[in-house]
Amino acid sequence: MTVRLCHPKNRGQKMTLTNYAWFWLLETASRAGWVPMGTVRKHALHGIAAGAFPDSLDEEPGDGSYAPTANGLVMLEDALNLMDALERAFLEYMPQREGASRDAFATEWDEVRDAVRPGIGCWLALADFCRGGAFLIENI
Repeated sequence: MTVRLCHPKNRGQKMTLTNYAWFWLLETASRAGWVPMGTVRKHALHGIAAGAFPDSLDEEPGDGSYAPTANGLVMLEDALNLMDALERAFLEYMPQREGASRDAFATEWDEVRDAVRPGIGCWLALADFCRGGAFLIENI
């Protein structure tokens, strides 16, 4: 499954990520100090043209989720905070040394997940996308 991000005022500016990359980057940003504010729905917004949003945003109340099935809007301040955290994480990124201690309950999947990360270019692309302001999270 994939996640599409798009700016509501410029629907032509889009970014597509795999679900794995999206949630990995959100977790990385959280570890770098990002405190998610949660997504909102169309009816909770004021001062933004209603035509800038897809009609599907009116179907149910928002739950603050960043999951693509929520079709939520990440507000400007949250997007900029996400950008800052991704940039901090990028600057602090250091590959793990071999032989680093692992949790006694680690599984094979944990080792694969730790080894397979979205590319650094993906971090920078998402940070740059967030620089554009508020954006919608869509499931495609």
